[in-house]
Amino acid sequence: YINDINSTSVKWQYWIIMLSLGVANSSDASEILCLSYILSDASFQDTMLQDTAWRAGLLAGSVFLGMLLGGLFIGTLGDWFGRKPMLLVGLWCNCIAGILSAVCQNVIQLSLVRMVAGVGIGATVPPLFTLVTELAPPSRRGFFVTVAASFWMVGSIYVALTALFFLAGMGASWRVFAVACALPSAVGAGLVATLVPESPRFLALQGKTEEGVNIANHLARQMNHTSAPWTL
Repeated sequence: YINDINSTSVKWQYWIIMLSLGVANSSDASEILCLSYILSDASFQDTMLQDTAWRAGLLAGSVFLGMLLGGLFIGTLGDWFGRKPMLLVGLWCNCIAGILSAVCQNVIQLSLVRMVAGVGIGATVPPLFTLVTELAPPSRRGFFVTVAASFWMVGSIYVALTALFFLAGMGASWRVFAVACALPSAVGAGLVATLVPESPRFLALQGKTEEGVNIANHLARQMNHTSAPWTL
């Protein structure tokens, strides 16, 4: 059905879906890269790192350990519970962990929270790109995957500008910066929850055929498909 869609004239509503997934992807870059700026902050080095290399290593390693666990044990649950719900779990995990980072009092607490953030990052990647591939028309699937993936750079630029504004410009605490870096996760979660549908393919595999057909017809209308809609 989706193969017959005129993919050269995609409506703006469909672009909103793909751009929402892109914003969700940018949150991963924000949560990973913010730690680089935090580690280089002078007040953080004095109060949290205390001139010991193992503390910095513990913080950096905890994020990637969380990503491994999140990708293996949470991201793959999208095959059972749905791509969209697991993506939202990962995004809210990112957001909450980012905010909690601002209230941590020592490196051990912060490492645990950053590991939770890593779990959220790992949990978002499999369902996010699965959604992109399953919602995109096959003739433009590679293009839309590239669009979503490119938002990693958007997240990187956001973190750099946020660090320039808060840390360098205002001289704000690294804790304020950590909260600001959680914003893309919150925005991404809101956009996904309200604008991105579940994968019709997943719904069909789960026996929810009517719901899957309704979503497929909705997507087809957003991609200027003009023939008769699918019916059961």
